[in-house]
Amino acid sequence: MGFLLEGRVVDHVRLFAWKACKNAILTGENFVHCGISHALYCLVCGMDREDVGHALFFYSLAKLIWAVSELPWGVVKEWNSGCEDWMRGAHVRLELGQFAWFLIVCWILWNNRNQILMEGSMEDARNLLANSKKYLAAYAYAITKPAI
Repeated sequence: MGFLLEGRVVDHVRLFAWKACKNAILTGENFVHCGISHALYCLVCGMDREDVGHALFFYSLAKLIWAVSELPWGVVKEWNSGCEDWMRGAHVRLELGQFAWFLIVCWILWNNRNQILMEGSMEDARNLLANSKKYLAAYAYAITKPAI
């Protein structure tokens, strides 16, 4: 999955994307598979079976965040057979900066999902994206700034 190396994002975001592609993030489905839980449904929305696709794309908050992310909907909506194919398709169809933003949006969706589960609080979608853009801009500046 060398295409993930081309996303100019911090390492923990890239690692998260790699784990998502390998179905190695702790969704409801994976908790059941590991014998940790018996609940397959999404603990955030309580509706559908929670797998990687649900956590990153199909549940209502994820769709709202993608809708306001300013990424081309034609690329974002192309979830067909799994996370790796989805991310690989986004890598091919998006410019490098957009692909970095795509990976950041995936990570903030997961991070926000965990914040909801652990703390019971949820950040507004627009604020979440605005703060994430600041995060991405700070990282872009840091990697291009000459050493002192």
